[in-house]
Amino acid sequence: MKVDHVLILAAGKGTRMGEIGKRIPKVIWPIFEKSLLELQVRYARKLAPKAKIYINVFNYKEKILDHIEERKDSFESVEILIEEEILDIGGAIHNLAKKTSYTGNLLILNSDQFVFIEKKIIEDHLSILNNFKNVLFSYEVNSNDKYNALDVEDNCLKGIIPNSKLERDCKIQTYTGMSLINLSQLNEDGGESKFFDTVVKLDGRSYVSELKDFNYWDFGTLSRYYRSMNDLLKCNDGFKEFLIEEKAIDKSILNTENGISLLNGEFKIKDKSIFYQEISEKVTEV
Repeated sequence: MKVDHVLILAAGKGTRMGEIGKRIPKVIWPIFEKSLLELQVRYARKLAPKAKIYINVFNYKEKILDHIEERKDSFESVEILIEEEILDIGGAIHNLAKKTSYTGNLLILNSDQFVFIEKKIIEDHLSILNNFKNVLFSYEVNSNDKYNALDVEDNCLKGIIPNSKLERDCKIQTYTGMSLINLSQLNEDGGESKFFDTVVKLDGRSYVSELKDFNYWDFGTLSRYYRSMNDLLKCNDGFKEFLIEEKAIDKSILNTENGISLLNGEFKIKDKSIFYQEISEKVTEV
């Protein structure tokens, strides 16, 4: 079995990025020399080299399409699914499924998070789709982190527990945002719908796999973006090696004492700039 399609979800509003998120779509915010969207495409190619890659867009579609055109070498052979109405994640998956006549195995990636794993982990989970409709990748977090919990029994999804109903300061499993979907097992649907309504159902056929050994990088809110960029200056892990390999980080600016040297602390996106300011601990547009 193989991954036939990859969908990179990029249709959101980016409301958690503050005022700057209203002017620069989150998916084209920079991770040093590459945008989040460019890096997700490169990551998708590492995880599923033979798969067709799709990106769905709705909010800020003109700016995102301009970015894709400006950096078209990064998006070669990628198909852009322009949504004419709000579809949510469930609707976006069904929109893609219709293009494929509801055939093949689909890998879902979020544009603002990197659940950074080896390709073999994906390959090892594909056989599960012989007996299950989908595979949800989860990881352990603290309930104080405000995530909802997956109710899991013998690797089967039994339900979703809202964070408000969880005990405080306890370990829970939550959904990473990465999943494998057997499109042939979906009932056809159209229009707006949620992931846990029309794609994943509580019918005993959703497999939950808890990831143990992986790097997780979250750029989904202004504070998480700031924190992740700050941590990247200091860390040394597989994701950072990926950034160097994909030329998002110029190896010549690395040094063992301080991590990464940035001229004036500036991350550039063509003619726009986002400044990293450690003292004020906030990101501002100039």
